[in-house]
Amino acid sequence: SGSGYHILKLEDKRGEFVQFEDQWQSRHILLIPSAIRTEDDTELELNNIRQRVIDGESFESLAKEFSEDPGSALQGGDLGWFRKGRMVREFEETVWSVPVNTVSAPVKTQFGYHLIWVHERDEDA
Repeated sequence: SGSGYHILKLEDKRGEFVQFEDQWQSRHILLIPSAIRTEDDTELELNNIRQRVIDGESFESLAKEFSEDPGSALQGGDLGWFRKGRMVREFEETVWSVPVNTVSAPVKTQFGYHLIWVHERDEDA
């Protein structure tokens, strides 16, 4: 402000316009079938990547190396926080059914095949 810088701490939200929404924070690795890589080969490759994560490799590093999502690959597959209704149905159903800090099996959507890793889930946030 004109008086200088201020540090504010929000302690509560009130009023009829405050709405709480379920949300999640996740990462994904997207592979897209092509003329060179069939749908079966794509799913097999994602299963191999999933096993590497389970065996202890970094999801973020593997996303940077393999993901074909130009918007998130360089950020280690990070999709940030999303609310319900913002993603395609198959992706969203998986996010809400997979336990936190677990890598999903390959999920097919209209965009290709995904491995999804849910960091956090915040219900009624």
